[in-house]
Amino acid sequence: IGDDGMWGEGTIGYQMFALQALTAVMEVAARQGVDLWGFDHARIKMPFDANFRFAYPDGTAPGINDSGRVNFSDWSGMVYDYAYLRYGDPRYARLVNACPRQIVISTGVYYPTRVFTKLEEPAEIHYPSTVFKDLGYAILRSGGVYALLDYGPHGGPHGHPDKLNFILFAAGDELGGEPRMHRYEDPLHGAWTKATVAHNTLTVDERSQSACTGKLLMFADAGPLKVMRAEASSAYPGVVLDRTLVMTPGAIVDLYRGESTRAHIWDRTFRYEGELDGWVEPAADAASLGDKFGYELLKIAARAPAEKEVVFGWKSKKAVWQVALAGAAGQEAVKALGPDKEQMLVARQKGTRADFGAALRVEGWGGAIASSGFLPAENQGIVAYKMEQDGVETLVVVAHRKGDWTAGNWTSDARVLCAQAKDGVVQRVFIGGGTHAECGGQKLSTTSAQNSYAERVDGVLKIAAADSRP
Repeated sequence: IGDDGMWGEGTIGYQMFALQALTAVMEVAARQGVDLWGFDHARIKMPFDANFRFAYPDGTAPGINDSGRVNFSDWSGMVYDYAYLRYGDPRYARLVNACPRQIVISTGVYYPTRVFTKLEEPAEIHYPSTVFKDLGYAILRSGGVYALLDYGPHGGPHGHPDKLNFILFAAGDELGGEPRMHRYEDPLHGAWTKATVAHNTLTVDERSQSACTGKLLMFADAGPLKVMRAEASSAYPGVVLDRTLVMTPGAIVDLYRGESTRAHIWDRTFRYEGELDGWVEPAADAASLGDKFGYELLKIAARAPAEKEVVFGWKSKKAVWQVALAGAAGQEAVKALGPDKEQMLVARQKGTRADFGAALRVEGWGGAIASSGFLPAENQGIVAYKMEQDGVETLVVVAHRKGDWTAGNWTSDARVLCAQAKDGVVQRVFIGGGTHAECGGQKLSTTSAQNSYAERVDGVLKIAAADSRP
């Protein structure tokens, strides 16, 4: 059992499968005087607890890799009867109360219910942002918004080639999740469920990624500006993928770069639940963007230049949300229909480098995005992006090299800088992996490179929190 407490393949369905098998074995052993429940400081409790740290705010969990979205309150959650009786953890009470009850062993569950009275449930429990280091899942939480960046190991036979995939839960539901989990015997399992283009990430030259492990470069959640950044350098030969996600109080800024010494076709997939605004049904003989690796299953509904900002919207039964795609030279926006009727957007660029910028906001979380886009490059290796929402200007700068830089009236050595200003006055700043940041005569500095968060209090901009994590 790793320190994450999670099944090593990163597949929550198999996490529950393993707990069912372990529970049966541990109960048999306990009746023979062998206490595996308490062995090694009750290490077996970690997989039970990890599910809560991983779960969405509604108690379900994302079906990453070969797993559908999991509801812990179904029959698989009956293992919590046994964990509750062993550990008495009050957090387990809600699952025990919600899971089905049975008094005899069935073909689906090979152990009977142990708790028949309703347990007292604790007050609402809030789980913090977290990183599952063994699996390579970084999770930011803010209220009911949950954002996951998948950067870690491939996941063995059940892994998907989807490095730097992004999963979103907001407005009470999963808005951007995994593709449909087709069963193993279904040809669509290999052709679509596991294809890179079916995920919320980046493909190169219309091919799926290679199995690889990425690296978390930054994770910070000390203030209202929450940041995570990761890279993958072996998903494609000679290519580096780099993704930065910034969660503000009203939106998520998503900056994704692909870079190589050779020219490539770069496709950034936006795959969200629901109906896409301005949707046009593809013609019966609609072409596709490619002929293999899942591309052959995409049907083009519309395509148009996207050299200027383009705003798209999706609507599901529970939520309405908006994606503002920043303009880029030669960029094309393609509306496409997937094999499971998903209405997708693919942003395509060509060249040795591609920068995709987007701002995402959910109705009721933040106001409409008034404007967004990249700023002119002032220094090599620096990407600057600005978004205006609810009268607040948000600047995000990502440095793809070390050292000082200048962008958007700021000078800094931060690897990621995020600053918010209202009426031209800076209100809050995040300095990631740097020692200083200056703007308009105001200077913030620390003695060593770290993640710092500053806010304006009584008219003065001061560092309010700092940590030395990557």
